[in-house]
Amino acid sequence: MSFLGMIYTLNISEGWFDMEVKLTILLAPLLVLTSNIINKFNVYSLIKSFIWGVALSLSLQFLIAAINFYEFGNPDVFFYDLLSYFHHPSYFSMYINFAIACLLILIFHFRNRPQFRHFLLLGFLVIGVYQLSSRAGLLTLIVLLLYTFVYIIFPRLRWKKMLYALFATLLLVASILYPVAKYTNALRAVDISTNKSSSGVRLAMWESAIPVILENPIIGVGTGDVNRELQRQFAKDRIVRAVRDNLNAHNQFVQTQVALGLFGTFALLWGLLYPAWVSIKKRRFLYPLFVVVLMINFLTESVFNTQAGVIYFSLLNSVVFFTYEE
Repeated sequence: MSFLGMIYTLNISEGWFDMEVKLTILLAPLLVLTSNIINKFNVYSLIKSFIWGVALSLSLQFLIAAINFYEFGNPDVFFYDLLSYFHHPSYFSMYINFAIACLLILIFHFRNRPQFRHFLLLGFLVIGVYQLSSRAGLLTLIVLLLYTFVYIIFPRLRWKKMLYALFATLLLVASILYPVAKYTNALRAVDISTNKSSSGVRLAMWESAIPVILENPIIGVGTGDVNRELQRQFAKDRIVRAVRDNLNAHNQFVQTQVALGLFGTFALLWGLLYPAWVSIKKRRFLYPLFVVVLMINFLTESVFNTQAGVIYFSLLNSVVFFTYEE
């Protein structure tokens, strides 16, 4: 759809740059489908490598934060963007949450012979999501736990065992989060009234995008003109931060609708929901979890406008959908 949006865009150079960013979405499936290395026989190893890679990255960032805390005594280094050293906290939370989804599948797969390291990693990654303090990340974590109980655990357990499992999991999460929250909040002692939350800016930008959407509802403004039109509207509505930082819509659905209209939004939803439906029919539970994690992050980030989002989606979408089997 982005390619079709190039036909009627006015800003050709910006459009080709956008196409360059999204090129991996086209190339990754070709690589996976034609590769002798990536297949259904070693996909478990690839998924485990992803989990351990995320855990290693989180460990390094905690280590960097500890060193900074020792040197400067600032407890904020354990939170949000100061903790997320390699990526924006929203994107790193997305990576961690998908690693958690993979762990939940592994725990369920080995339910008759539980692996202690899976539960240890799960607790560590849950703490990581909490410390990153991304609202989308925390919401995704809650949804993952509910999704797991409703669609995976509940149908396979009797009601008493289900209640015991639910209670034990909630107790475990609470026992991890409560002391961490109490300690870190005591260290932080932040007056929230002095913080400038990005939530208000996002809401203002989404509201500001409505006139642009209504002017071009069917085919949008074009691949290369989306940011220019949004910036023009943000300036008109006096959203200072959005203009100063040259922000996009920070919502993939809004970004796609402005750029490509209803056709683009439909293509985006079809490209995610149809494979998820196929996976559910085949009782492959990991891909729907991948879609859940991705779509929640779509609500607060224009994921396909950054390499951190495009590469994550293109590679894992191809590996999980085309090669993974329960």
